[in-house]
Amino acid sequence: MATPAIEICRRWTPLITLLLTLCALQSCGPGAPREEMAADATLELRQRLVPDVIAGEVRKNEFDVTWETHRRRGDIIRGYNVYVATEAALSERPDDSPKLRAALYNAATYPGDTDGDIRTETIHIENVTSGTRYFVHVRTVFPDGTMGLPSPEIEVVPRPRGQLTLCARSGDCDGGFSFRLDRSVESNSEDNDLYLFVTKTGFFIASPSRLDRGLRRSLFADLGPSDSLDDYPRLERDLSGEEKLMVREGYSIAVILKGNRIAKLRPLEIERSRDNPRVVFEYMYQPVSGELAF
Repeated sequence: MATPAIEICRRWTPLITLLLTLCALQSCGPGAPREEMAADATLELRQRLVPDVIAGEVRKNEFDVTWETHRRRGDIIRGYNVYVATEAALSERPDDSPKLRAALYNAATYPGDTDGDIRTETIHIENVTSGTRYFVHVRTVFPDGTMGLPSPEIEVVPRPRGQLTLCARSGDCDGGFSFRLDRSVESNSEDNDLYLFVTKTGFFIASPSRLDRGLRRSLFADLGPSDSLDDYPRLERDLSGEEKLMVREGYSIAVILKGNRIAKLRPLEIERSRDNPRVVFEYMYQPVSGELAF
């Protein structure tokens, strides 16, 4: 006579066998192969992680580039390839293009900035030349070295930007400034672009040609009230000016220079003392002839 344990095994063995068979069949049934699933995920990331690039702050021989990443928590990437070239349309070239490899900034993948925000990234571009047009785009790089789709290409022109001081009294400081040289000069210098004088009605900037017709002739136009030098990013093509203009706090000024070049000024400090009348300006110079955008 069979023991109870043996009897239980006899009764349950067919059912257990059936369940194991069903599990085996289900595991072997139709499903997406791992390679196909991985390919689908990579395609989705390539299409989603396309950076939106904008130019950041632009200065003499350097500029910043910022982009929205469209990354989500859990998106694993190696970093970003940032391409900087003097030739346009490199964003249309394939990943293995020799010209593309030559344009890779620092010849390496940029891992990203260190602010902890994965939604945006910023890179500082150095050792570029003021007045040269650069074309920049960014591609996301994945852990296996493949790249996402290229961002739209942007154009950047590095240009001088900073502060300058004009003194109304000779001897207190250099009386002029050369935008081309990006430094202070004497008011009667052949390189000078403007000087400062004071009357009972206020402070004025003026063209060196008023001092001597052999010196440079600059024209000045009042752009209007502004909160920042970055206001009025594009000037009108028919912009006209005068050889002198009153300096007013909170107002930006366009300077029309020799060679069809332009600059912008905005007063930061007006010192009205009798001993040292002077104005501190912030300035931005566009070295590309005929270019009206800043």
